[in-house]
Parts: sequence; structure tokens; C-alpha cells
Amino acid sequence: MNDGKVLNKQQAIALMRQFKDHPELRWELYNTGCEARADVMAEIAHELGLKPDKIWMLPYSDCTVSSYINKAKTERVIWSFHVAILLRVEVANEIRQLVFDPTLFDSPQEITDWCHRYSTNDQQTFYKVGDFRSYYGYTDMLTHNYREKVRVDRQKTLEGQFDLDDPVIFSGLLQNQRGQLVDDMLHNDNESSSDFQNALENIYFVNFIKSCITSEELKTTLEENQYYYAIPCAELKSSLDFNDPFVFLQLVNTYWQAIETVLINLKKAADHLKVNERKETRFNIEWETEKSFSKRWFKPHSNNIWSEWNVSLVDLRVRKHDYF
Repeated sequence: MNDGKVLNKQQAIALMRQFKDHPELRWELYNTGCEARADVMAEIAHELGLKPDKIWMLPYSDCTVSSYINKAKTERVIWSFHVAILLRVEVANEIRQLVFDPTLFDSPQEITDWCHRYSTNDQQTFYKVGDFRSYYGYTDMLTHNYREKVRVDRQKTLEGQFDLDDPVIFSGLLQNQRGQLVDDMLHNDNESSSDFQNALENIYFVNFIKSCITSEELKTTLEENQYYYAIPCAELKSSLDFNDPFVFLQLVNTYWQAIETVLINLKKAADHLKVNERKETRFNIEWETEKSFSKRWFKPHSNNIWSEWNVSLVDLRVRKHDYF
């Protein structure tokens, strides 16, 4: 470091990389834990002789802090707040405060650029700068035992980042990998890339791939049933690796075309019922057992209706508010 207070451009990039590669900081976990990661960065910067501040992005009433996390903009994370750190950096012979936030950036950012990334409308959010020792918010009272409590809470958050049994952690990591999968599939230079882009225009297909299904849940479903979205469960059990906690994404990657076909067929079936049966169709396609349909109006004559559209009862699940 130079005079202990200001970084040059190369030092700033190197420090950003150090933060990005820190083994305790899971930057791919977008949906939670930013306060702990920011606190670690601030502590490191302070120990290096720098003068960090923290910067909070906050929403106005009835708004949220949010950002897309993948290039295709299919995955969006929403926060009640977001926090990172500020450090002084010499840029073009001028000393500026830049934001260090490896959550979505590879290099330090101007405050205005950082704010823009976390808001779909600049009028929805505002930022506040606070003491680097603050943790829960920029208005925290820094009492004599404040940092002791912070260290306990911070360690709990950092350790919890690796707990896949925590639904918040699991859904956050799944969202990140799903975003990467979608980006990869859309950038394949083949015909399936275009087909997948078209599939993403089907809201029911998008809702399916955004399901938060654990390996154990999927395995149990396949053990108890013969078909899953009209795909033989025996085939799925033999082709998927259930040691992978995100095995659901394997399913999407391999069978998305077959699943989308079923979803399209159900939409056709729904339109058919609306026109010919004049029934209010309140159902969405997903796995379920036939037992759930014993008291539903369409159960007595559904076999013929669904077979016409290549959709079986085990591919349907009635929901109160999901309908075509």
C-alpha cells in the first residue's frame, strides 16, 4: 500500500480480488449475508491501514433494493437493504471514494454506478454512508460492547453460508447456479439455444425451472411415482446424480424440452376445456398423485381429456390460485 490512506488503481483491483477470493465469503450467495461480508472487508481494510466506510443502499417506502444477477436477466435478487464498503482510490490524479462490492462487480465502482445497478429506478432507492464498525445499519450506536455482539452474529452468518439444509441458503445458491445454467444454454451456438429462448417466453415453463426442489425431495417423488412430467421416473432415477444437491438443475438441463412440451400440451388442454366444457380451469401442471383428484369435478372424465393432449393425471396438481 502507498501512504496507508489512499490506494492507486492497481492496488484497488488487487484488493478487490483479495476480497473476491476470501475463503469465508460466499459471493455467489446473493440473497443473504451482505452485512457479514462487508464487515469482513472493512476489517481487512482497516488492518491494512486504510480508512474504510460502509455504504448502505436503502429503498424508499413500498420499494425494494434489487438487481438481476445473470446476463439473461432471468434471475433477480431482492433485498430490504444492501451494504458494501467505501475506500479512497486515486483515479486520474483525483482522490475518489469508490465502492468495493464483489457481490456483482469485479472492480471498484463509482457510487452512482453502484447505486444504478441495485435499482430499476433511481427514485426508488437512496444511499447512506456510515462508520466502518457499524453492522446492522448506518445509525447504529457504537457502544463499548457493540463489536462483541457483532463478531458473534457475523461468525454465525459466515458459518451459516455453507448450510445447505437452510432453505434460504439453498435457494440462494440454487438461484445463482440456475442463472449460470440459463446463460450457458442461451449462449450455445446451436439450434437448441433459440428453442430455449422461446421456452423462456412460456411463463409456466419459467415457473417450473424456478422451483426450489432439493435432491431428497426429487428422489422421493421419483421413488413414489411412475412418471414425472410425463417422463418415466425409472429413466430419471438412472440418469440423474442425486449426490448433487442441485440435481434439479440436471433435470432442467437434460429434459427441459420434454417438460416444456407437457406444459404446452396442458395449456392446449386448458383452452380446450374453456371452449368446449365451459369450465373454470384452475390447475397447473406439476407432479401429484391421482388421489388428490378424487373429489375434483374433472376426475370422472379427465382420463380421456388428458390423453388427447398427451398429459396424464400424475402430471397435474390442482392449486387454488394457479390457473390458465
